[in-house]
Amino acid sequence: MEATAEQRSADAPDREERAASVVAGRYAVDLDSPLGGGGMAHVYRGRDLRARREVALKTLRAEYRRDPESRARFRQEARVMAFLSHPNIA
Repeated sequence: MEATAEQRSADAPDREERAASVVAGRYAVDLDSPLGGGGMAHVYRGRDLRARREVALKTLRAEYRRDPESRARFRQEARVMAFLSHPNIA
């Protein structure tokens, strides 16, 4: 069974170990080059290796990764975002 994005985020290595990573065997991302972020998460530029397109990858900040409520909100946001399609939405 493949790990969820939240599980991968919670188990992410320290900053020194994580540059130029492949996430979920599909997304190439340079975790040392963030696009931005907010109070709960970081956003990184990535590339979907299967679809061959640019993507934005969002990960929870370390202090929220083990909090079940934060993870549930993050998961719900991902579900909602999966249905949105607009040129101005990353």
